[in-house]
Amino acid sequence: MQLRQSLTVQPAASFLATFTSFYPTKTLSYLFLWGFLWVSYGSLLGLYSILIFFLHFQKLPEVDTYLGDIFYHFHKMGL
Repeated sequence: MQLRQSLTVQPAASFLATFTSFYPTKTLSYLFLWGFLWVSYGSLLGLYSILIFFLHFQKLPEVDTYLGDIFYHFHKMGL
């Protein structure tokens, strides 16, 4: 039990130790982690928008109707 716990905790602890030694203050390390998460989230949104654009121009009726309904409701809500 203790071996399994040390195996799961050790990589996260070593990563945080390496990360905080590279960025000495906690504020810089948290800002860097927040920026990394923000950029990865933005890239996922970009991939999702490319997928929607690709599927929209495939002219598949079920996908076109589904996306049309989504965009219509967004338009009604004022977004």
